Amino acid sequence: MKIFLFSLLNLVMFSALAGDINPNDFFLEQRGTFNYPMFESDVNGLEFYRKLNNSKKINTSLGTIKFYMINGNLEKAKLMLIADKSQDKYAQIIKFRYLGMIYFIQGEYEKSLEFLTKKEMLNLSYTKNLCLLRTMNYLVLDKSVDAAKEWSKCVDATLTQSDTEHVWMSTLVNLKLTKSSEATTIPFKSINIENETGRYLKLFLKLSLYLGQQKKILDRLKFINPDIYSDPEIRELVGMLYYREGKIVKAYQFIEDLESPNSQNIKGNIYLSQKKYELAYAQFKLALKKKINSQNSIERMIPLAWTLKQWNDGIEYISKLENKAEDKYKKLTVLAAFKAGAKKYQESANDLERIVIGSRNSQSPEVNQLYAFNSMMIKDLEKAQIYSDLSCKNEDGINCWLQFHLEIWENFTLTAKREDKIIPDKNNLTERLIASISDETIDEEVFINQKDIEELDNELIQLQNEK
Repeated sequence: MKIFLFSLLNLVMFSALAGDINPNDFFLEQRGTFNYPMFESDVNGLEFYRKLNNSKKINTSLGTIKFYMINGNLEKAKLMLIADKSQDKYAQIIKFRYLGMIYFIQGEYEKSLEFLTKKEMLNLSYTKNLCLLRTMNYLVLDKSVDAAKEWSKCVDATLTQSDTEHVWMSTLVNLKLTKSSEATTIPFKSINIENETGRYLKLFLKLSLYLGQQKKILDRLKFINPDIYSDPEIRELVGMLYYREGKIVKAYQFIEDLESPNSQNIKGNIYLSQKKYELAYAQFKLALKKKINSQNSIERMIPLAWTLKQWNDGIEYISKLENKAEDKYKKLTVLAAFKAGAKKYQESANDLERIVIGSRNSQSPEVNQLYAFNSMMIKDLEKAQIYSDLSCKNEDGINCWLQFHLEIWENFTLTAKREDKIIPDKNNLTERLIASISDETIDEEVFINQKDIEELDNELIQLQNEK
């Protein structure tokens, strides 16, 4: 990584040199008391400048590409590399190397290996820059035999480049090849963390996080010289260890005044655990400013944007979210939901249509619900009926209600948007009914006299007694 960054610095410096070199400027340039000599012929001079300018353009282009890679704009860097038609051998090798790195970061490991194993890349003089990445690809693709062979050659070729004797990479290879849970403890068996300093201490702190062995570090921290905490990176790593163990207060104490992307993410997670959503959202935004392609920040900000109804922010973050090919329809569904929240109903419906077509009508209940809602908002009666029916069949009560009203009203998509009152208020109807009642006395019409009934009853009683 150190060599990678050093190379990047050189290329970025080259990229700052814009435009062609002027031969006259070249001849006039002096360094000390030395004057550059004239060429023996104009042809040799022109050829020299042609090659020099061509080399300069290549370095400028590569510097721009590397800038995009560092800032997380991988697609733009990839497009520039693919569009490059330079036949220069030097440029071709760097181009294939960059493409191998980009595809590895994007999770397309087979594609990464394709560029890293081209015949131009197998020359031993380039092994040091490539074998680590080739080994990682083999490990991810479960090609253990190839990984073992590549690593055995890579160790010899790159050992002098490693400040930590390849402890990290060796651990990864051992984990993959041995397939034993014991491999996670191997790096900590032969060390006392309190005796480590500098890059080795940072290495073992990172390894403990990666391997889930944070207790092996935290139990020994009390023996470490407090002076090491003057290094912000070490404080950040220790804070992450405490956070991983659920010791929130300790974690916050270590990272409180740090401004790195990781520390901002930890603060955001702490606020999130306390349900302080606005503060958490602000912390993740700060982390994203520090590192514009931070997937940790983006993955946490998307649900927070939904909770806080920041619809347009959510749409922006989803576009930055990296995902596997098989997850593209899930990502598109979430995007459609945010667009519906932002009242971009037609755009949301267009995304949902892409899901329906692309997934061969095997869409999820969420897609059906969203499609029914968007169809109502854009007054598409046919689609509203189709997708409310599908949602109702998935036992969604609201869409069953919607389907019922779509059937009984002439055009419910239009009726639902009417601003005037369709039915008079119930209170007004009651008042009208009360007002229509007359106050006149009702005369009772007597059909049978009650006295006659009583006399008849008495007669019947007497007859029964005589018997």
